[in-house]
Amino acid sequence: METPKSFDESAPVPTDHIEKSKEQVFGEQISAYLESPHFLNFLHELPDEYREKALGIVIEYFIINTDGNNVETFQERIKGIHFDRLHPEDEDSLQSAIYMSVVERLGFKEPLNKLDEKVVFDYFVENYIKNGYFFHGFNGTFEDVIREKGLTPDERLWDTEDLKAITEIGTKHGKPMLLGWHSINSEGKIFFDAHTKNMYRYAVASPEWFAHFVAEGNHVEPTGDNKKVFYTRNYDKARANVVQTCRDMALDPEEESRVMAFFEKYWKLLAQEKSKPKLALIKRTAIEPIDKLNDFYTYENFKTFGFDNVLKGLLRWEDSDQSIQEAITPENIVIVDLPEYKAVHI
Repeated sequence: METPKSFDESAPVPTDHIEKSKEQVFGEQISAYLESPHFLNFLHELPDEYREKALGIVIEYFIINTDGNNVETFQERIKGIHFDRLHPEDEDSLQSAIYMSVVERLGFKEPLNKLDEKVVFDYFVENYIKNGYFFHGFNGTFEDVIREKGLTPDERLWDTEDLKAITEIGTKHGKPMLLGWHSINSEGKIFFDAHTKNMYRYAVASPEWFAHFVAEGNHVEPTGDNKKVFYTRNYDKARANVVQTCRDMALDPEEESRVMAFFEKYWKLLAQEKSKPKLALIKRTAIEPIDKLNDFYTYENFKTFGFDNVLKGLLRWEDSDQSIQEAITPENIVIVDLPEYKAVHI
């Protein structure tokens, strides 16, 4: 199979891209690569439980190396990393693979002298921090609204009163978490992460309250693939889960009718053709002022910590769930298409 050529930002832009911004083209380039047979074949060579995190780190590679140059070499370097646990030696290997991609890109060889160290440090800060991104996985059903209005803390396509009514039924019958943490995770805030570690799972389970309702919640028995039916958009099995939940709660006919109508309404909205997983790359400067980044991320501020420690700090791949209550405008968002769950986990 022919390996796709790396992306070249200086190459002629197709005519259908003339009216698109540089950011839009960047998002489409990443999307095309992630859904290419070449990349999916790479994922399928990894253990199933590693694939989502490997997908995420390849996205971060494109942020650091925006033309995607030598991405195949990078993928070979990360094949042996245990992405399910990321022990210190695995994290060191991951950081080393990213670091070496930049050293080679800049034409340097190890060991670096102090002047070269500063050039590498400045490259990382410029591309990964100042021109870097935060990450928000979402259901593709919301894409049109996000492109028009951005990410807003209160813009939702569902009726909050519907959710309250179903929560009341669940609470009455001993299942107060029937819709998970929707009142915390889905109202008044925008959640994002500084890394891609969990972003794919967030995207395929978006919105979390619905995934919890039809599959992920404790009220659904972990038999067969019951917990994954929303990821795979399996209507019949999702409906069977909800029917069983109604029986387990011993709902009266009127209550069961309301719960099933709720399921049908929101399955139609949230599991339709447009609902494939997506990723919003949120420009870091939309949340952290550039002046603050310029003042903090200087080689002089960091060099006393030792170059290895500095890079480990910049590239530490850890959970960092964050939230804000302010809107993020469309011009500060780049949208990336992610492969569907069944394409990643064949």
